[in-house]
Amino acid sequence: MEIESAQEDKTIHFNPSEIDPLNANPDPNHFSYKVLGLLSWGILVFCFASLVLAPRLLLNVARLVAIYMMVRFIAFMVFYLAERVKIRLTERRVDATSDKDLEKDKCEGINRVHHLVVVPNYNEPLSVLSRTLQALSLQAEARKTLTVVLGMEEWESGAVDKAEALLAMFKDSFFGMLATLHPGNLPGEAPGKGTNETWAVRIASQDLVERKGIPVNEIVVTVIDSDSVLPPHYFAELTRQFMTDPLRHTLIWQAPILLDNEIWSTNPPIRLVTFFSNAVTTGDYFNPWEAKFPYSSYSLSLKLLQEVNFWDPTLLAEDVNIYMRAFFSKGGRVSIHPIHLPVRSNPIYGVNLWHASVIFFNQKVRTGWGGAEIGYLIQKWNYPPGAPFVYKLGRLLKLIHDHLFFSTAGVIVALGTVLSISIEHNAVITLPPVSFYPPLFIFLNLLGGSALVVIWFGERMRLSRGWQDWSLKSLLGEVVSWLIFPVLFFLLMNVPGLLAQTRMLLGQSLVFKRTPKALNSKMNE
Repeated sequence: MEIESAQEDKTIHFNPSEIDPLNANPDPNHFSYKVLGLLSWGILVFCFASLVLAPRLLLNVARLVAIYMMVRFIAFMVFYLAERVKIRLTERRVDATSDKDLEKDKCEGINRVHHLVVVPNYNEPLSVLSRTLQALSLQAEARKTLTVVLGMEEWESGAVDKAEALLAMFKDSFFGMLATLHPGNLPGEAPGKGTNETWAVRIASQDLVERKGIPVNEIVVTVIDSDSVLPPHYFAELTRQFMTDPLRHTLIWQAPILLDNEIWSTNPPIRLVTFFSNAVTTGDYFNPWEAKFPYSSYSLSLKLLQEVNFWDPTLLAEDVNIYMRAFFSKGGRVSIHPIHLPVRSNPIYGVNLWHASVIFFNQKVRTGWGGAEIGYLIQKWNYPPGAPFVYKLGRLLKLIHDHLFFSTAGVIVALGTVLSISIEHNAVITLPPVSFYPPLFIFLNLLGGSALVVIWFGERMRLSRGWQDWSLKSLLGEVVSWLIFPVLFFLLMNVPGLLAQTRMLLGQSLVFKRTPKALNSKMNE
């Protein structure tokens, strides 16, 4: 058990400022980073101009967007329920199966697979990190197959003391455990998870490969957040998938991320938004037609990670970008494989609703900054060996769709609803005039409303600890939140997304702000 710092380990030699052809253009004024902002503001200018010049056109466009949103949410409900079933079946299978169910040669391979788990963190409470490590210690064969590295930041006050305390608490729980101290003054780096992870994995992998003799192609790297609670069979399932797939070094594994931890300590409006966020995340990874990207906590082989030269030192969305680096490096032959065992993380807490909303807002601004990956994709469009055009176009359209939906959908529907009321005297924009086929749209609206209720009830049932979570006070808080849900969606999703895209359009940089993970987060965090 040890703490590795830049000063102590003289064998680590790498310079993040060295030119890597896979790295993004570090100039925030590069045109590719402005494309998303131009599209967003182009849509908004069209909307506000049409509001005056062609209100009927805007109403029809808004109605199409609203109906699309409704149909999409119905689809999310279907995939959400299907993934719930898949998770339950996977949990039963991993509980009932063992290595003996695999072929002999693959079973022997399972015993050779080693997992390197990276926990990047900065100013995180000891209690949150210890809960994460406790969940890791419960993994099968943790003492034989898991090496955990705490990615600390050198400029964090008390980082060494915290690392030493955690190392002492869990020193006998894993095959290996160490903490790295990422320097804060390396040239060419932007503060964020990616730079921390690169530093941690380079040091830890050198220890595993050069000192302990574990082959590179038998090491799987898993990145988790400081508040991630992994299910007990996560690494057993990951190991089985890794050893049974011949394309293992072109895969990234992703589990659904559910914001479940202490969910009943959140404010009702934040809790309601979290319920639907969980449903979208759950359903998204079951949808076979959806282009997928890794998110937050994911796994890939060390061999693949080394081939793409680790994470980009300048981009904040390190999860999506590691996929994009592999995508272009491998000529598009990289896939996301689901692990149907959910990872549970913290929702947004706060001293009060205002504090929680500010934290939520800042988090979504950072999420919106992931639109920089559109710029990255444009920059690397012709990167050799050349990914198939259809593959590149599919991922580009997926990123543009999600980020434009994130920033403009609420505005379009809000303006359309105003016009529907003033022109057609109808407050339900998803119900077209009677000249359309009324029964179909009545059915779709009933199904859309039912989808919202099913997801809300399903998440409540899944997370309920008993009758105390069905108290009148708890239910009334969420009922009131339902009434202001469109406003919440606009303020906490559309506005921060548009803000991030506008700042990218103007060539501004984002100052990384961590999301407080503790229940007792203070107002100044």
